Amino acid sequence: MIIIPENLAPIASVLTHYLAPLLQWLSALVYDRLIPPNSSHLLFALNEALDFSSLEAACADYHKSNGKGRSVCHAVPRMLRALLVKYLYDCSLRQLEEKIRYDIFVKWFVGYPVFAAGPDHTTLERFEAYLFLNHPRLFFDTILNQIDAAFPNDRTRPQLGDTFAMHANAALESLIKRLRHTTQELLFACQSADPDVYKKLWSHLNETALFGAADERTECYLSSDQRRQRLMATVDATLDCLRLVRQTTIVPSVQIWMARLEKILGDELHLEQDENGRLITLSFLSEKKRGQYRICSATDPDATIRNHGPGKKDFGYNISVAATTDFIREIQADTGSRPDASPIPELLQSQIDHHHVCPDKFIYDQAAGWGKTVHLVDRTTDGRTQLVAKPMPGIRKKGRFAPEDFTLSEDTFSLTCPNGRISCRRYRSGSGDGYSFRFIAAQCQRCPFLQPC
Repeated sequence: MIIIPENLAPIASVLTHYLAPLLQWLSALVYDRLIPPNSSHLLFALNEALDFSSLEAACADYHKSNGKGRSVCHAVPRMLRALLVKYLYDCSLRQLEEKIRYDIFVKWFVGYPVFAAGPDHTTLERFEAYLFLNHPRLFFDTILNQIDAAFPNDRTRPQLGDTFAMHANAALESLIKRLRHTTQELLFACQSADPDVYKKLWSHLNETALFGAADERTECYLSSDQRRQRLMATVDATLDCLRLVRQTTIVPSVQIWMARLEKILGDELHLEQDENGRLITLSFLSEKKRGQYRICSATDPDATIRNHGPGKKDFGYNISVAATTDFIREIQADTGSRPDASPIPELLQSQIDHHHVCPDKFIYDQAAGWGKTVHLVDRTTDGRTQLVAKPMPGIRKKGRFAPEDFTLSEDTFSLTCPNGRISCRRYRSGSGDGYSFRFIAAQCQRCPFLQPC
């Protein structure tokens, strides 16, 4: 509805008829006056260089999948350009909504007239969720293919790898809170799968022991004995819940939360139970016996602790990046506890699969300086990529030889000791990858290096 001031009432009919085309003309005039003189702007260059046609074709069915009969307010080409702005400027969806509304250059690039409001953050979120679900690599691969077309030499350049922490959008939870929260999610999954079964299940649970009384004291105010008693009650009720759920028909969504709950218990605690499965006592596992990739919050069960030394512990994800000096070639997100160097073969394999790119050198820090990592890179790339990393120092006892003092033959079938003796007696290692070699007593007699060996 157009509201016309009283002083313009004599020409109200003309304005009503011609206002829309007048605003359209005025928008084009504003853009024509403001945009070309600022051709050095990044968005101007991208508008000239990028081709969105393949992206638009891939997402052409978006509005059909989101309901029939609805008029399209925000077309796919505009939404794609809006998301590119989000990624370029590292905006949240609310910040992106504001940029499209008030930043004249962004509004022009995305494709809205000067006087249009643009999409709100919920509309943008729905489209981004659709894109991630149906075309997870489309945006990245399409842009990178166009970069390769414009800068073909970048495909053959050496690459550098590194990682950074990405914090989880969740808070760390105590063990009691974690068990309760995860059990709650398990029950929600049961309720969604079969409401009738859920009602029977709920009637047999000890709600107070499982989730606490309404007037329960906050955990931080409890003594160590009180906290242990609450943990005992919570674990006992959790085990009872798991037993009851196992007696029902388990669907995949329920199975996922059951596995997570069992993992939390197994990673953190040693439980002693009687023949009926009732809890007798529990104890915390030592640091060495606690599980790897421990769940630290039911809000984000995939996030774990990224430990980079004293004072460098982050709860979230470990992001691996492969890049040349100019462009990012591949990126991968792993749970925080995954070691830095382990995703390197996957970063290279993804480039081979999606872009047929295999760099001749991949440069990394000392975290990749293990023989196993070098071997995996060599195997993944069929020897086409050399991993460049400072070797990790071997474990050397004072006055003793270390593995690097021995020489392995190129065919890996023989090992030469520091005194030049050769052994071909090798056995598959029982404690790791590779082989162990053995020198017999006759080879070592009267050897001057016998003591350090």
